[in-house]
Amino acid sequence: GAEVGYDSNVFLQSDTPESSLIARISPHLFVSTLGPQRRREGTDRNAPPPAVSFRGGLSGSLYHYFQTNQKTKLEGDLDLRVVFNPERPFQFTLFETFGRTIRPFTEPGAIDGDYARIQNTAGASLEAATRGRLFRGRLGYSLDLDHFEGESFRFARSLAHHVDAGTSWRFYPQTALVYDFDLYLHDYTNEAPAPVGRFDNVRLRSRVGVNGALTYRVSFMVLAGYAAGFYAGGDEYDGIVGQVEMRWNPTPGMRFAFGYDRDFFRSLLGNFHRRDRGYARGELLMGGSFLLGVEGSAGLYAFGTIVDGGGTPIGGERSDVRVEGALFAEYRVADWFALNASLGYVGDFTDYELRIAGVPPDPGAYQKFEAWAGARVFY
Repeated sequence: GAEVGYDSNVFLQSDTPESSLIARISPHLFVSTLGPQRRREGTDRNAPPPAVSFRGGLSGSLYHYFQTNQKTKLEGDLDLRVVFNPERPFQFTLFETFGRTIRPFTEPGAIDGDYARIQNTAGASLEAATRGRLFRGRLGYSLDLDHFEGESFRFARSLAHHVDAGTSWRFYPQTALVYDFDLYLHDYTNEAPAPVGRFDNVRLRSRVGVNGALTYRVSFMVLAGYAAGFYAGGDEYDGIVGQVEMRWNPTPGMRFAFGYDRDFFRSLLGNFHRRDRGYARGELLMGGSFLLGVEGSAGLYAFGTIVDGGGTPIGGERSDVRVEGALFAEYRVADWFALNASLGYVGDFTDYELRIAGVPPDPGAYQKFEAWAGARVFY
């Protein structure tokens, strides 16, 4: 892929934002064993699934900023997944996901300007199911690394142990009772003095609900549960979490979804932020060659008390209203060539200012438009 884009606010600044034209080149390579659909298209349609299935991918994005000091930067992603005994009642999976991002996430201020962030997840999961897959269960573990390359952000480097589990019981052909559980044991690994407080923590979330179909074209999901976060210092969290979503597929080439979710997440400012968000998305495929997608959301983000390295609150309470929207279009000229374009907007509205000694005040509010146009070649 090769694209040219425009970012109206590269550093997410509140006042006098810096904009830039950007060039992006994105090569991708994916390799996998044949899946069930491809095997059915082959000569031996009744052949059993393989003993081991594999999917791996390597991708990168080279960014060149024409009008800021970011200049040329490289992102990259690696995904590997190996499944032993696939498509059978018992299967075991090994997975590895690596990602490096370089795009700025705060104003330059007094920092060194290195925004590179590496996030790596490696783990395994075990899944068991009845032969008809009416009952399914899984148990997984992963080790999650979050590493900031720049010295300005080394205080936020961390390591987490993640245990996840889930079950489902399909009591109608297209409807199931579902349950999921997540447990994080999170440690910050760098002992350097921190401009903001960050505390080792234990976080958990448990939800139960129904995911199913009302009609041939209308389906839904309802999940509700409890989440808590226990921290070595600062605020703790406990509360109700959940999600409600309706999906409508009026034609095979048209899909819409509308929903609301409430959840909480780890935050580098304050121990956590809670999100209450409504969202919608739609997708239209015409003639098998033109794809149009749209999505949008609006939500309230409430943060835990933000403190400095000594535990003193800084900047007062923080609560943000965030509005996001995106439009994507792609026209596949041929099987091997496509043109694509996208337009996005993010607006974060808050009165909060981060005030750290020796660093200019950093307002949390910003607005950002981003547009891209380019082409992709497939093989």
